[in-house]
Amino acid sequence: MKKLIVAFVISMSFVFGDPNIVFVKIMIVEDANCALIEVKGGYKVYNQQNNKILSSGFKEKKHYLEVDKKGLRWGELYSGIHQIKISPNNENTTILVNGIECKGSIEIYEINSKIQLINELDAEDFLKSMISVNLDSLDHNNATLESIAIAARTNLYYTITNSTNNYWHINASKSNCIVDKISSIDYKINKAVNATKNSVMTYNGKTFPTTWTINCAGHTANYQSIFRKKNEGPNGVLVSYAKKERNQNQWECELSNEEIAKKLHTSIIRSIELYCDQNTKKTYGLRLNDGEKIIDITFLKFQELIGKQQILSNDMSVHLAKDSVLFTGYGEGHGVGLCLFSADQMAKYGLSANQILQNFYQETELVKLNTIKNKE
Repeated sequence: MKKLIVAFVISMSFVFGDPNIVFVKIMIVEDANCALIEVKGGYKVYNQQNNKILSSGFKEKKHYLEVDKKGLRWGELYSGIHQIKISPNNENTTILVNGIECKGSIEIYEINSKIQLINELDAEDFLKSMISVNLDSLDHNNATLESIAIAARTNLYYTITNSTNNYWHINASKSNCIVDKISSIDYKINKAVNATKNSVMTYNGKTFPTTWTINCAGHTANYQSIFRKKNEGPNGVLVSYAKKERNQNQWECELSNEEIAKKLHTSIIRSIELYCDQNTKKTYGLRLNDGEKIIDITFLKFQELIGKQQILSNDMSVHLAKDSVLFTGYGEGHGVGLCLFSADQMAKYGLSANQILQNFYQETELVKLNTIKNKE
């Protein structure tokens, strides 16, 4: 990573809110007949087509949002209007959708007589929730947590700018994000996100998809090779901290052939072949044969089916016996992006988040983005 920190701003106009805040839009209710929306505090209802205020209130309002023949109805009828936005007047206002608290605004669209609800919120608030949900442990140094925040924000900005949907960036039902966790963020995560606000990494001037892994066992793989998605981003790197203790982080898992077959909805496993990244030998996919058909499955899906506590990492080998399957591996996680084990070791030696990231993301720059735009 280049040590120069520069300001990097792409213009974007927002119809609502502060233009210097990056917003993320999350689909939270899809193709529903109705949704219970409750607002506690001051709010305004906008017509999204012209940004005109349709109604407002300062106390509690609780009604089902429904599609009427003449338009949308939320307590009152918005005649001839099929897309509205409910925005809080200030941070003290609470909006609940089907009993789940949502921070930010709620956009409502009627499409083919069904309603779609999208939560638009500050990307920084979303990051705090996402990290809280996906981070296995909070037992990390502050510099490591700040590194996680920057990596996560880089990935989020990439998701926003490359979204192909005109209405939302993330579908909550298809991703591991829980918007109702925003009100209960651990102070360490809150501090790390705030300390790195708007900081992202760019590769060839653009954000890129990335993530973190618990222990890479000596080598990280690039995102494309494990997640099998075509995108531009930095290569993986050798990591001396994790490599030095590779053998101390070896694991084994022996499972019955019957148990694996049951998970894959088949009778018996007759052969297993691993598909691996050429540079790191980390597994990105498996091919299993039950004697009648071939079962191809990604490592991530296989690990999810068998269990992360059983198959700890994709830095592994496999031995198939008559009645059992032995997996042997090193480290923990998918081996992509920031290695938390190594980052903590670096932080103990006094390295800052910027310096830690330089070790994992070569040929990248750390920049400040306070506005972004979607991919055209």
